[in-house]
Amino acid sequence: MYMLIAFVKSVCAEHYSFCKMGKDEIKKVHNFFRFIAEENKSMCNVCGFKMSGTYLTNLRRHLTIKHGDIFNEWSKSGDSQVQESVKKRKISYLTSEESIISSIIKIVTTDGKPFLFLDSEGFMDIMNPIYSSLGMNPITSRNVINFVKVKEHSIKENIKALVKDKLVSLKIDVATRMDKSILGVNLQLIDASLYTTEIVVKTLGMIQLEESHTGAYIKQKILDILMDYDINVEQIFSITSDNGRNMIKAVQVLNDATEDCLFNDDTQGESVMNELDTIELANIHLVRCAAHTLQLCVTDVNKVNEINDKISSCRTLCKMLRTETNRRLLIEHKKNIPSLDVITRWNSTYLMMTKLVDLKDFLTTESYIYVDADWDWMESYIDAFKESYEATLKLQDKNLVFSEFFIIWMELKLACEKSTNFIKKKLLAQIKIRELKLLENEALLAAIFMDPRVNCILSNDQKRVAKLNLKKIAYRLFELKNVSCRMVKIVVLCHLCFIQHKMFQRLKFLHLKI
Repeated sequence: MYMLIAFVKSVCAEHYSFCKMGKDEIKKVHNFFRFIAEENKSMCNVCGFKMSGTYLTNLRRHLTIKHGDIFNEWSKSGDSQVQESVKKRKISYLTSEESIISSIIKIVTTDGKPFLFLDSEGFMDIMNPIYSSLGMNPITSRNVINFVKVKEHSIKENIKALVKDKLVSLKIDVATRMDKSILGVNLQLIDASLYTTEIVVKTLGMIQLEESHTGAYIKQKILDILMDYDINVEQIFSITSDNGRNMIKAVQVLNDATEDCLFNDDTQGESVMNELDTIELANIHLVRCAAHTLQLCVTDVNKVNEINDKISSCRTLCKMLRTETNRRLLIEHKKNIPSLDVITRWNSTYLMMTKLVDLKDFLTTESYIYVDADWDWMESYIDAFKESYEATLKLQDKNLVFSEFFIIWMELKLACEKSTNFIKKKLLAQIKIRELKLLENEALLAAIFMDPRVNCILSNDQKRVAKLNLKKIAYRLFELKNVSCRMVKIVVLCHLCFIQHKMFQRLKFLHLKI
């Protein structure tokens, strides 16, 4: 009897509460909860707490006790503000105006986003509260270029300070894409202190070439870039490039000792190796690109008629497998579609062979696609150039030093000597031919001589040449330091002379006055 009376009282209290709250307030309370019909529970949108049923008294009691400040604030606002406040969260993090500017500069430079991205509605919704908190003006497509220029100036000043009175090496190359030719110039130097020594790589410029790629034209563009960083020709120790005739000439005309013996402009022939051996440079060493040198070895092997015909057959097979009908069959059986190689990039030919061999079991056991392929030859080709492909990846390391390149080269040579693969034997012959030309480079000999792991392979004559070159390097370093010291001495002497002149004038004035 008492339980029935208590139940009736609770129902009456709930009804009284319902009548007292009104429809608007009831709606506001329900906006804080989501009813889960399967569990017959109401879940709080603020903290996630679940309560049985949809009893308004219980729901309001939860809001009053657990979220009183939020509920009281929302009770005074409209329904649209309730919905908006439920979704918002207050966050805080440490940042600065310089950090925001740097991040936006990366968006339009490193990430390659268009300037108009900064004006997009979504981006502005994110950034406007940050701009307001930091008290800074918004960065838009109209003013971002000003910040980029300031950052560019700062980077250039840092590089100028880094290269002052130091020998540097350059890496130059020309790439042509969509009828546009871009000259890229990278700088590499050793930054040493009492505690650390590291190889620093900086990009000095990426500029579009608007004239024929003659050596003289490329040379002028390189000098223009170097001038921006206060780098003179005397500071250049070596230039690494591919073996194109125009690049050879660019290095040749940079050197005063050979400027009077220029050959005629010639932009033909991207791999004129013999020209490298006929150029005598006084100060700047022309260094063969390591990966490109290895590529030339492999390319010469691939040009052998027998091997070239086999590669052509594999290329035809790859094209056949990439047709619409065969492509659909490969996709249905969850097989990878083989990639077609780029003739001028031998590593893409190697990857094409590996993709074809991966399909060997499927193509030989299934009758969906008929192929007539020499699988044994493909496997021999892959075995022949496996170490070469791995060496190419190692040679792409930006911190690769000259002696490390030679160690990779010797490891590849030893692997070819131990193998009985007939393609590897042809590769070994090309490696030996180019090794003779490599060892004529004085910079390489000096690097090998300084590396105790490999200097034992040098002959006495080669060691003598290496020591002589190291002395020249030391002399050039001392000259750079002395020039800087002499300039300081001249400035100091001029200042002292000025002070002495002022003192003499003052004494003369006092004498006349007396």
